[in-house]
Amino acid sequence: MSSKRDVINEIESCCVRLSIRQTTLAHALQISQGHLSKVLKRRVNLTLKMERKLRAWLEAGTTQPTTIDNELQQIIDRLMAAPTARRMQIMHLLKAIDGLAK
Repeated sequence: MSSKRDVINEIESCCVRLSIRQTTLAHALQISQGHLSKVLKRRVNLTLKMERKLRAWLEAGTTQPTTIDNELQQIIDRLMAAPTARRMQIMHLLKAIDGLAK
């Protein structure tokens, strides 16, 4: 079994190779991006639970994110940063569009 340091190195390498952002990986791991950043920078100890999550993500066979995936993530990030009223307007618009597609 590889060491904890190896797991972090593998994660970093995979993210660079596949152009995966920390926010995307953090979402997949169900943790905050801030905590993931601390783990990757080795500012916090890698717990057994976190190590297992990272290994499971690596073993799941990550796929190359498409341009559409990256664009969608950027849109989601901007939406989450928008004021609440703006987010609600967009949600209503998306619901209306979804209703047209049925």
